[in-house]
Amino acid sequence: ENEETQETQQNQETRDYQENQENQENQETQQTQQTQQTQQTQQSQENQEITIADGRFRIDYMIASGGYGRVYVGTDKKTNKQVAIKLEEVGQEVSSPCRRLETRRVVRCPGLVTDLLGPSLGNLWEYCRYSFTLDTLCNVAIQALKRLQGLHKKGIIHNDIKPTNFAMGSGKNGNTLYLIDYGLSTTFEEIKHKEEVKETGGLLGTAYYAPLEALRGRTRSYRDDLESLGLTLIELSKGDLPWVNTRGALCLEQRAEITLDKLCSELPEVHFLMEHARQLRFDQLPNYRQLIREFEKARSTPGSGQTCIFDWVKIRYQRIQKKMEERAAGLESRKRSRDEDDDGEEEGPPRSRPRQE
Repeated sequence: ENEETQETQQNQETRDYQENQENQENQETQQTQQTQQTQQTQQSQENQEITIADGRFRIDYMIASGGYGRVYVGTDKKTNKQVAIKLEEVGQEVSSPCRRLETRRVVRCPGLVTDLLGPSLGNLWEYCRYSFTLDTLCNVAIQALKRLQGLHKKGIIHNDIKPTNFAMGSGKNGNTLYLIDYGLSTTFEEIKHKEEVKETGGLLGTAYYAPLEALRGRTRSYRDDLESLGLTLIELSKGDLPWVNTRGALCLEQRAEITLDKLCSELPEVHFLMEHARQLRFDQLPNYRQLIREFEKARSTPGSGQTCIFDWVKIRYQRIQKKMEERAAGLESRKRSRDEDDDGEEEGPPRSRPRQE
């Protein structure tokens, strides 16, 4: 009886274990199916086409997302070229450069279709080990000044000039510098009555690249974009700015003690730009032509910025050339090894030529 009781208990435990295993497998199967369905739903949503211009643009895949929306790589079906598509969340305040697009998934969704650009200036600076040569620095400065000139002539102030807000183009526009991210931009009409007003709602833009007077609360205008560009060029050349490791009030005190001569040492063309920016009135536009001429004179090679060879192109070419040389050396080494093996083999009797019938 004891043995029968033990067998019955063992059988019951075995059945319970099998049932638990089956339940776990069923749950895992259901979770897998739900995950697949969710992924398929997300994929189908992302692949929906923007219906503007008779469905001209198609969303391919997402490359970035943030608090204000998502950025996708898309296709212009008319030209079959890739584009960048930014769609903002419903209910968000529409940023100034955006236009409302109508999609099948979201009705009246704020969005923007633009050229798909290459890496940012910050990424390329990192690729070049945090330092640009003088020629590359001058060519970047010339193109950046032209972008600011076009923007300022339309009465727009960017307010957040820094390396990551410049990007190179792609394809045939690979040598063209673009100014991006206008989320903090303002028009001069909006701030023209605030010349003597000290801002109390916090700094507009990135403090690390902001002019000293902007940190003290001065309303930003065209001259501040220019001075932020000067600080950007100093960092791209020297690797960092003197206040890289300080924050807050201590940073403000340290920056107030740094003279322009010390800040722009060995960069006379940047010194000229910074001095020019600090002499401008609140409503005055910079003299872009004069600034561009200063950087053109500083270059060692003639030609426009679009036709020059940038540092990152040279480094990429050198790396490709090095790989080709290493590959050629490896092939030559293997060939010599085969030749040595062939020489070391003993020669056998000559093979008889097959008789032809």
